[in-house]
Amino acid sequence: MNRRSFLARFGGCLLGLSWAATVARGALSTEDLIRDAIKRRRSLHLTYAGHSRMVEPHALGITPGGHRAIVVWQFGGTSRTNPPTGWRTFHLNAMSDVQLTVRSFTVRPDYQPRKIALRTIELDVQPEEPAPNR
Repeated sequence: MNRRSFLARFGGCLLGLSWAATVARGALSTEDLIRDAIKRRRSLHLTYAGHSRMVEPHALGITPGGHRAIVVWQFGGTSRTNPPTGWRTFHLNAMSDVQLTVRSFTVRPDYQPRKIALRTIELDVQPEEPAPNR
């Protein structure tokens, strides 16, 4: 196992634990946590509309109705619709128990910033940089 693989596998676990401790102390707001998850491409566990959900946050911004929201790919948990997987837009003020996980994700191939349900995008996932040629 090379250094990069080692850090990806074990370093993420340690970072997740330190973030959990920081959040537990109240140092990070929900929005800060979401911003970090988008920048680092980390999944979130949260509660929305009474359902526990596992999501990959792709964008943070403002809806046409003026609500602060995130656009996510829900890959686990429950929902009032079946199947629970798929693209969702969640208002920040309706979310609770937001937790950063150690699970990373790649940008979904069908993510299209111009077609999402946000009037203004403040932050969204950036595509992966290609590996350098050696």
